[in-house]
Amino acid sequence: MLFLSNKFLNVAVVSINAGAKVGTVTEMIINPHKLRVDAFYVISRATGKSVLHVEDIRGYGPRGLLIDHEEQLMDLADLVRLQEIAKIRYTPIDKKVVTEDKQKLGKVTDFVIDSETFKIMKIHVRQSVLKNLQSSALVIDRSQIVELTNDKIIVKSTAIKEQEGSVLKANMPLPSIKPQLNPDPAPSKLSRS
Repeated sequence: MLFLSNKFLNVAVVSINAGAKVGTVTEMIINPHKLRVDAFYVISRATGKSVLHVEDIRGYGPRGLLIDHEEQLMDLADLVRLQEIAKIRYTPIDKKVVTEDKQKLGKVTDFVIDSETFKIMKIHVRQSVLKNLQSSALVIDRSQIVELTNDKIIVKSTAIKEQEGSVLKANMPLPSIKPQLNPDPAPSKLSRS
């Protein structure tokens, strides 16, 4: 299922084994190379600030994120590969969105996550006040995203077609250039801040 990103923040982490809440999600660790959530920061009484890999999540329900047991909450220091992604501290929120031919579309206000794959499927873009009077907000599909940088998201110029209700989308395949979907991504234009 698809959910807005805020549905995953301040949500309980529930251990199926213990039958109880073991923590609360505080933040996402987003991999800009794959355009997906790789893990969540979780605050728990037992471990303090921990990391929960999305692969360890059994499901998402009314009680929160379900995991098998509390031992799946790990210390970031123990997760060598995830440390590099965590250092980037990437979030699409408040990034400028421009087309390949430099047309400014607005800023990202939210994004949609697939609860099974944890891929970011769509971004919601708030336009300028003048453009907002003429049409509603934009929703841009991940297939339209060409490149991510530290301060902006570049989308395909030709893929944007205004449709009924001014919601934008395209049925184009995900480009093979940035963001990359292979397990060992090549270096991107993102730098650590």
